Amino acid sequence: AIETLALALAATGDKVEARRQFQAAVRYSGFNGSALMRIAQQQVLLEDYANARKTLLKASQSGLPAKTATNALVRLDIQLKHYDAALARIKELENTDDAALGHLLMGELLLAQGQAENAISAFKIATEMNPNTQTILGLFDAIDASGRRPEAIEMLENWTAAHPDDSEAKRKLALWYLPLQQLDKSEALFEELLPGDPADPVLLSNLARIYQLKGDERARILAERAVAARPNWPVALDTLGWILATEGDSEAGLEYLRQASARSDNPLTRYHLAQ
Repeated sequence: AIETLALALAATGDKVEARRQFQAAVRYSGFNGSALMRIAQQQVLLEDYANARKTLLKASQSGLPAKTATNALVRLDIQLKHYDAALARIKELENTDDAALGHLLMGELLLAQGQAENAISAFKIATEMNPNTQTILGLFDAIDASGRRPEAIEMLENWTAAHPDDSEAKRKLALWYLPLQQLDKSEALFEELLPGDPADPVLLSNLARIYQLKGDERARILAERAVAARPNWPVALDTLGWILATEGDSEAGLEYLRQASARSDNPLTRYHLAQ
């Protein structure tokens, strides 16, 4: 009940009270590992990182598989730039059955520290030991960070061709086609993914942008669905606002663009508002 109350408070924007209630929920959860992991995830979303770390440490002492909490703890330490703490936990995985996870996390740590080439080596080892979506996407990010984007794109194209059910990899590829101006390829992937998750605001918003660029009248409908799915998301608000403005409905467009600008300092949103 307390966890549900905290979720409701977070949804209404009362972050201070939501954080307090999540801390109370941690106390009442005892050593229920799954509950603690859920709470820690919400604490991270609320940027309550110190308490999220404490919650994860408690989760690591529960009956969960050791790697579950370790995985989350390392990623949080990397996010907080606690690199030494992250490295210490990664090394604990070296000679265990979770060695592949250790190499994956090492790749993420090295990439966060700007060591793209070393990260590539770590991700390649992880991929050889346990090829999956996480290792492939990590390798993609490292290769791209090293300045070899065409190679990264080709690798991900080969992976998705061999693993047609990997929707997460396809989503990544569709998003990266956009800055390359490969709109047809991006559109095809987004249209393939949307039926599997028709209320996903990311899919809806990006596909709406592509339709707008191509003069497709379906753009506005998808943008409206994106805002309905996630009303306070600046990207969806910006997308709908810009579509309305370019269709001649300046008053309605300005309202959405102002809402987007109030929630984000994205330069593209500010440009659309200025226009």
